[in-house]
Amino acid sequence: MKKVLKFVGILVLTMAFVLGTETLTSVMLISISKLTNNGEVDLIEISKCQIIFGQLLRLVLMYIFVVLINKKRPDKNNIKINYQGFLPDSWKMLVIGLGVAGFGNWLISLLFALIGDLPSVTNTIEQFNNVFQLNENLDFFLMLLGAVLLAPISEEILFRGLVFEKLKSIYTLPWAIILSGIIFGVYHMNILQGVNTFIMGMVLAFVYYYRKNIMDAILIHVVNNFFALTVGLNETVALITTVVSTICIFVAIKYLKEFKKELNWKLYI
Repeated sequence: MKKVLKFVGILVLTMAFVLGTETLTSVMLISISKLTNNGEVDLIEISKCQIIFGQLLRLVLMYIFVVLINKKRPDKNNIKINYQGFLPDSWKMLVIGLGVAGFGNWLISLLFALIGDLPSVTNTIEQFNNVFQLNENLDFFLMLLGAVLLAPISEEILFRGLVFEKLKSIYTLPWAIILSGIIFGVYHMNILQGVNTFIMGMVLAFVYYYRKNIMDAILIHVVNNFFALTVGLNETVALITTVVSTICIFVAIKYLKEFKKELNWKLYI
């Protein structure tokens, strides 16, 4: 029971941090929009900018949090995020990222076929279409910066570097991976993304643990988000990326098995 309450506490604190930073950045952006547009507010443009400034705010606050905690307890239980930069075989993360994206693409398509008529699902799709509608080059640049670059960095530091590390200190490794996936799914706050990111979160936690490198998890996340941003640009791109990413699913599984064997061998010797 105590471990259940600890998980609930971690989930609540994580969501409070996420929602708090989103609320703060939204209020700031709405205020700026009113001042610069004679009181008018474009919620779609604010949502696009919020992706960037919300992630930046989280990165700053997480940095301050880690510095303060480690300064307070420098010799015991300090926060350490595993980082080794780009490793010689980090290119494999690009393949795994495509595999994760391909699996997610098929999974979301299946879920949409099963529950696509639900009002909550149709509202989610409409909101996504509005926010990710790339009307001009500036929109594409904003999405690249916010959703493809900053979001993976911020989310991997939060969910793998902080949340998963904390879960790992409380639960066994399999449970820590599963619970981190649940929290990552809840964070996305809609059923289509939630189910997909639950599985994606487990893969990312698995890679982070066995590779001991947050950069690898970030690379996978970047590729996945880039796929999500570009797969719908036109039918040709959609067809090519779907075929390639589907093939990468099986290659990704092979690589994930190799990572586990490599770490077990290193620990053995």
